[in-house]
Amino acid sequence: MTQLQKNLAGIGALLAVVAALGLYAYFGVMKTEEREAQRKEVSEKLFAPRGADEKSPDGGLPPAAVFTSIVVRAKGDTTALEKRGDDWWIASPLNARADKPAVDQLISQLQYAKVKATVEENPTDADLTRYGLAPPRFEVTAYAYLPDGKEGGGQGDPSRRREVKLYGGIENTFDGSTYLRRGNEKPVYAVDGSAKLALEKSTFDLRDKELLATDEPSLKQIDFKSKANKYVLARGEANAWQLKSPKQPADATAVTSMLSALRGDRAIAFAVDTAEERKRTGVDSPAAEVTFTLAAGDPIRIRFGKAKVGNDEKAFALRESGQEAVLAEVPLAAVSALDKSPLDLRDKTVLAFNREEVARISLSPGGAGAQIVLQKAAADAGSNQDWAVTAPTAAPAKKWAISSMLYSLGGLKATSIGDENPKDWGKYGISASSRTVTLADKDGKVLAKLQVGKEVNGKGNAVYVRGSRNAVLEMDSAKISELPFKLPDLIDSPPQGADGGNSGVSSN
Repeated sequence: MTQLQKNLAGIGALLAVVAALGLYAYFGVMKTEEREAQRKEVSEKLFAPRGADEKSPDGGLPPAAVFTSIVVRAKGDTTALEKRGDDWWIASPLNARADKPAVDQLISQLQYAKVKATVEENPTDADLTRYGLAPPRFEVTAYAYLPDGKEGGGQGDPSRRREVKLYGGIENTFDGSTYLRRGNEKPVYAVDGSAKLALEKSTFDLRDKELLATDEPSLKQIDFKSKANKYVLARGEANAWQLKSPKQPADATAVTSMLSALRGDRAIAFAVDTAEERKRTGVDSPAAEVTFTLAAGDPIRIRFGKAKVGNDEKAFALRESGQEAVLAEVPLAAVSALDKSPLDLRDKTVLAFNREEVARISLSPGGAGAQIVLQKAAADAGSNQDWAVTAPTAAPAKKWAISSMLYSLGGLKATSIGDENPKDWGKYGISASSRTVTLADKDGKVLAKLQVGKEVNGKGNAVYVRGSRNAVLEMDSAKISELPFKLPDLIDSPPQGADGGNSGVSSN
């Protein structure tokens, strides 16, 4: 064997040793540490339904466990929750909708919460008593199944069912953590205090307390009546809210606001729904009532009553939908949340137009003042959105001032709506010589016109205006004073020249 062959053989043997050491480091050390880390992560979770090495068929993480029922024993109550379709319901001690946020928080803790530390490996009976675990302050038993990757698959397979039982103790006042045991395991663990807040729930805590309990987009019609007001709101063109009898556009913001207020007035307490309780709470002779017609499903009827309880006046609501009836105490504000006059709900938009279509603006300051005309440089709404003053003089216009004015005009709201189709606009100070703003498109078609009249008698801060609808409107005069009826407010003067002179058009 030549010296070269000997050297190559030595190098080969060395490489074999290095490779063996590398494989040992990877499979014997790194892989072992990785598996240990996976086992540790699984053991630290409150609920670990899968093994540490379990993967989906494609090698990725498998789908999370799907919870089907949960039993919570806390605060003297035993509450059984079950999933029906996409919703959670309380099945015992009564049949009622569950509070979605409360159940979501509970499930989130079961899925993601982890043990912070092991407090006692082998606690004595005295230790369990000291930690509030003998007896436990609360218990949670959750049932789930592991999806098999197919739609709805795995639920009926006994081998894929999982269960976890948690026992909660008292709070550690030093760091806010909570003592907890898991299933048949001996150790006492410490978990974050947020777990206790989510898991230790009474039946009332887990019960849905929303009166409406549905989103605005799912509503088709609202029928309301009280001693003072009566109205019907229904979906109209483009699904927008309209008042019926007489048919008028409704103020979408006002409708959304009052529905949000009702959803915010949650139940304070629940009562047993009996004839006696309906009479005692006043809901059988309601102060107000409303019926919500939904796009799908049974209508929701809510009757509001008031009753004297001791020295206090309290409010109650009876919510009925299909076979479900719920009687609850509610905040007093809930009775008046929807109690609006039809006038309050009418759309009070002064001008209706599309800002993108505006290509010409005429401003008449009133009286003998010269009309100001503004023209968009690109009337076809092209990339050039510059504006120019074309009368009473020619000059570049302040682009930001035009944009601000159009935005303000589009947002004008009347404070009150008066006469419809008045015979004499002159008595409101509205005529051909009034202060006027006219918006037109690129072809000269008038899109909207605002005419400003005189002050409203007895209201020094309000003026009469005429807008897109043929009705007398009252408006805050401060909103009108913000509009640029003076030429200097609109001309974009060029910067001072190098010689200190102004090379632009004078705004005087």
